[in-house]
Amino acid sequence: MAGTAWAEEGSELKFFAAESIRHDSNLFRLSSGANAQALIGKDSAAETISATSLGMTYDKSWSLQRVDLDVRAIDYRYQNFSYLNFTALNYKGNWHWSYTPHLYGTLSTSREKTLNSFADFKDYDQRNERVTSRNRFDATYELDARWRVVGGLAHIEQTNLRPLLEESGSRQNAVDSGLRYVWPSGNAAGFTLRRSNGTYTDNPASAATLTDSGFDQEDSEADLLWLITPKTTASLLVGYRNRTHPNFSQRNFSGVIANAKLGWAISAKTAVGATWTRDIGAYQTSSTNFIQTERFALGPTWQLGAKTTLGLQLGRSVRDNGGSPGLSFVATQRHDVVNDATLSVDWRPQNYLSFNASLQNARRSSNQSGLDYKTNIVNVSAQFTF
Repeated sequence: MAGTAWAEEGSELKFFAAESIRHDSNLFRLSSGANAQALIGKDSAAETISATSLGMTYDKSWSLQRVDLDVRAIDYRYQNFSYLNFTALNYKGNWHWSYTPHLYGTLSTSREKTLNSFADFKDYDQRNERVTSRNRFDATYELDARWRVVGGLAHIEQTNLRPLLEESGSRQNAVDSGLRYVWPSGNAAGFTLRRSNGTYTDNPASAATLTDSGFDQEDSEADLLWLITPKTTASLLVGYRNRTHPNFSQRNFSGVIANAKLGWAISAKTAVGATWTRDIGAYQTSSTNFIQTERFALGPTWQLGAKTTLGLQLGRSVRDNGGSPGLSFVATQRHDVVNDATLSVDWRPQNYLSFNASLQNARRSSNQSGLDYKTNIVNVSAQFTF
């Protein structure tokens, strides 16, 4: 909900202050037939949230090196449900290093604190924050004009303020390696193999709930970048994910992952982008092991003027819970469909001043009772950079 930090081209250090106000007609994602008074103690789940941000950006290049950094403190205040108030210190930084023009890579770090979504987290009377930290080092070596060897190391931590069995906090280390080929036209193709070892941190191992102590995961991915025309670019990634557990194989799962993008600059002032993703991730309950999500999104943008941009984002997500650990006599395979639409306008009257306004509608239908919802979200924000 905080504004994006703007930095003038050629500048090194910038500070910014931002304020946003967001009104959500259904913060807790209650079903249309739910008794709001009984569940949340109020007749309505509508909420207005203000977010005040202070931060800085730094961007500096010298020789073959470049460093960029974004640090921001955000204070969230809830008008009706003040127990949800929290403050986040988020950051992301990258050192784009280069030892020689043929050996280069990125050292990156990031931290983000958010509130767990009430779309699935149903403890309405509690605040449950999630903090995700990522550290990664990757390198590319150009064997010749066409072939590249790539590799990387990563450490990822995800913690919840309150334990979640479905999406447990974890610590994991990952290593990946691969090979890429680049054509003279700029088109490229590659293959990457990634292995991860993780430890679940929210809940102790338990035979009663088939909660394991950790996991091993392997992702194999093939990707393609295709510059179709000077104005049209497409990319495709297809892979396979396999997660295994050392003690309770009933929790194992595997499946295809994919990501396809198409970008088309129709004119100097009009562009459109389309994406399709297929992902699979852990979601452990008494009847399921994972969530498989497919999402399609279409987003045209119009440059209304030198200082104003209008955007429209249409999306549809289909989510299926799968894999049965055998703890439930009746396997209830959940199936959700979410449709969302967002209209936004960005206005930047000066290099140091920007405004944003957006209107979003989201609706979920489900084959399980009480999991459908609809909500309207209005957001306005302003940012001053100095």
